Amino acid sequence: MKDVQRLEQTSASPYRDTVFAAWERFVQGEDYVRGVRPEVAISWHRCREQYRVDPHLTKAPVAVAQIDHTLEHDVVFAELGGHAASVAHGVDSLGGIVTVTDAAGRILAAWGDQ
Repeated sequence: MKDVQRLEQTSASPYRDTVFAAWERFVQGEDYVRGVRPEVAISWHRCREQYRVDPHLTKAPVAVAQIDHTLEHDVVFAELGGHAASVAHGVDSLGGIVTVTDAAGRILAAWGDQ
């Protein structure tokens, strides 16, 4: 098992310690995640199992120079951005962050505690 680098906590929140503890257990392989909302746990599982996101990265991967997507993708990104922006204030007040990424993991927009 890899050594886990503890993420730096960026803001104060009553849920911060619980979420960070749950994240650390999750990246060490625990599947049942206690202490986070179901939507968050589902997202963590999807990132790990479907997209194979490396939880030990300290920075987002460098974006490729050529962006290859269709107008339909732009529409989806715009809709996702609208949804993300609408929940950003609530997430920010909890010390969280909302991001919209493309299929390659490039962050297209972010709201919240950055």
